[in-house]
Amino acid sequence: MINGYPLEQFEAMTGKKFMNVDVYFTEYYMNMTKQYILPQIDCGKIYPNQTFDGYRCIDFSSIDTEKKSLTFSGSFQTTYEIRLSSCSGENNCAPEKETLNYLTQYNSSLFAHFVTSQYNYTTRQYQQNIQFQQFFFDDFLVFLSQIKMEKTTSKIQQGFMLQDASIKEHISNIHRFDTQYSRNNIKQKINFDGYGYVFMYLDQNYSQIAYQYPMITEILSQCVCVFNIFIAFGSFASAFSRYKIVEKLSGVYLKEYFKGTAAYLIQKSQSQNPGFDLNNSYADEIFKIQQQIKNTDFQQNIHRVCKASIFQRIRLMILQMLGIEKQNLEDEGIQKSIYEKIIDYTLSQWIFFKFISNQFIQIWQLN
Repeated sequence: MINGYPLEQFEAMTGKKFMNVDVYFTEYYMNMTKQYILPQIDCGKIYPNQTFDGYRCIDFSSIDTEKKSLTFSGSFQTTYEIRLSSCSGENNCAPEKETLNYLTQYNSSLFAHFVTSQYNYTTRQYQQNIQFQQFFFDDFLVFLSQIKMEKTTSKIQQGFMLQDASIKEHISNIHRFDTQYSRNNIKQKINFDGYGYVFMYLDQNYSQIAYQYPMITEILSQCVCVFNIFIAFGSFASAFSRYKIVEKLSGVYLKEYFKGTAAYLIQKSQSQNPGFDLNNSYADEIFKIQQQIKNTDFQQNIHRVCKASIFQRIRLMILQMLGIEKQNLEDEGIQKSIYEKIIDYTLSQWIFFKFISNQFIQIWQLN
């Protein structure tokens, strides 16, 4: 930009030429250097949706493939170079003093836009970014700027069932270093007579990034913990419901047990005393005993025994695995032993019922 206008537009307005802006592709070998001038094109034709009309871009569609990328190795390196050189001696070239007068104004500078790209894991596309750089001119000094480009190799692995890999090399970032030289000094060092010089080259260090999308097996593996929670919850619910059913059935069996015991005692008393007469008072007493049994709530003791039996059964299971007989049960009273027998009987009936049900289901399926 000169005086706020693109260079070509300002030269057309004034009818004068102020400088030459050339882009070179340079190959540096151990003992030789090769340079190629690259063609330029209006950036508005490459980026029609951007406000880049009047800017100059490298016309990559008109150059060889080997000049479209930068290379760095121990004995070989390639660069892109922008030279803003003097047009002294050419037709319609403005005097150097007039050129410097325009270049040192606040609205005169060199704008450079570099396109970098990054892979977006969410959209699964490479996202382009345009980085803006600005260089200013001086009356007595010439800027020499280095743009070091960071190369990234991205490896993309994707596929729900079978995965395939794609590899792409791209510029992911840039770093800038500026130095200033006097006109005589830079002319002696690199034989350059002009106003600015920009080197663009690859960084010696590069990065490799691998992106892998999950397969169906990996997605399912994330659900294992959820399945385990459901299984544990289901096992707990099953054990709790079984515990409540056994508790209720044990109460029923316990009442029947006491009724049967009372009937057995009456029968035994009659057999021992054949002449014994079952009068109304004795019948009333038996009826009161049966009513007392019927109205007695055995659930509290059954609940206590069932609740304690969980740890007891674990202990008994360990003892049975070690082959040790159950000992030291003197602390268990007769009442607790009766409750435990009722619970064991209920469990045996429960298991028998499940076995018979499964057999009926299998027979029904066969028919």
